[in-house]
Amino acid sequence: MPQRTTSRWATSQTRPQSFSPTCRRFYSGQPKVHDRAPRNEVTNAGEADQRKWLMRRTDFRLASIYISCSLVEGAVDGQQAYRALLTQFGSEYDGESFSLPVPSEVPVPPEVATASLSSKDRTQTAEFGRGRVAFRWSASDETSPTLPTVATSVRERLAAFIAPDAIVVSRIGVVVTFFAEVQRPGEAIAEAFVESKFRSRALDDIGALEIHVFRMRSLLDRNVATNHWTRVRSVKSSGNEYDAITFEQDLNTRTEDASESRFTIADISGFVSELDEVVERTFLDYWGDATDE
Repeated sequence: MPQRTTSRWATSQTRPQSFSPTCRRFYSGQPKVHDRAPRNEVTNAGEADQRKWLMRRTDFRLASIYISCSLVEGAVDGQQAYRALLTQFGSEYDGESFSLPVPSEVPVPPEVATASLSSKDRTQTAEFGRGRVAFRWSASDETSPTLPTVATSVRERLAAFIAPDAIVVSRIGVVVTFFAEVQRPGEAIAEAFVESKFRSRALDDIGALEIHVFRMRSLLDRNVATNHWTRVRSVKSSGNEYDAITFEQDLNTRTEDASESRFTIADISGFVSELDEVVERTFLDYWGDATDE
C-alpha cells in the first residue's frame, strides 16, 4: 500500500489562515452566514441533537482554484515560460511581476518560484520554477472561476510554452477552496460531522476545528491513481477571531508515480475538467443541499 502523506500541493500558500482583501471584498458583498443568528429551535426533549447551524452547500462561495504541474527536469525553462506567457497574456497579467534569473549552477529547489505574474485585481497569478509551473484563479466581485473554464484557460497558458504533443509534466495537482462566514465555525463543523454526545464533552465551547479526510481515486481514461484530500477548517477571514469555514479539495497524482508518469497538455486539461463532477459530488456528500432537511 502506498504511504499516505499530506499533499505538498496544499502548502501554506494554498491554505491561508486569513484571506486577501480581494477575497474579503468579494464575500462582503454577498449574503453572509455570519450575519445570520444561529438556529435556537428546541427539539423534542428526547432528541439529543439540537442543530443550530445547519450549514449547507449553498452557504459556501468559491474562493480559488489552484493548479500545479511538476515538470520533467530540464524540460521547460522557467524564464522562457514567463516571457512567453507575458507576451501572449499580458493584458490579463497586468499587475505586479518579477523574474529572477538564476545561474544553472546555483542549487534552487525545483518548486521555488523564480518568476511570477499577476493581474492587477489579484484574481489571476502564475508562478514558474525550475521544476514547476502553477496557476491560481480567485473569485472577485465581478468573476467566479469554474473548473470547466479553468481547464480551458490552463490548456491555453501551457500551450504558450509547451508543444501540444510534448510529454513533460510528471505530476498534476489541483486545489479547490470554498469559503463560508459563520459565527463560531468550530461549533458549526462539529455539529455537521460529530455526534452530539461527543460534542457535549470533548468539543464543548470550541473556537476552531479541522477535519482531514483521505481517499484514493482513479481519474482519466487510463485510471491514473490520484490522492484526494478533503479538508474542513475554521479560519480567520479578518481580525483575530475565527469567523469562517473553508472547504478544500486537494487532488493530485502520486509522488511515487512521478518518475514514470507523463502527461500532455490535453491530459492536464482533461484532469481538471473531470474534477468538476468529483468536487461537486464530494461537496454534497459533506454538506448536502437545501432539500436535505
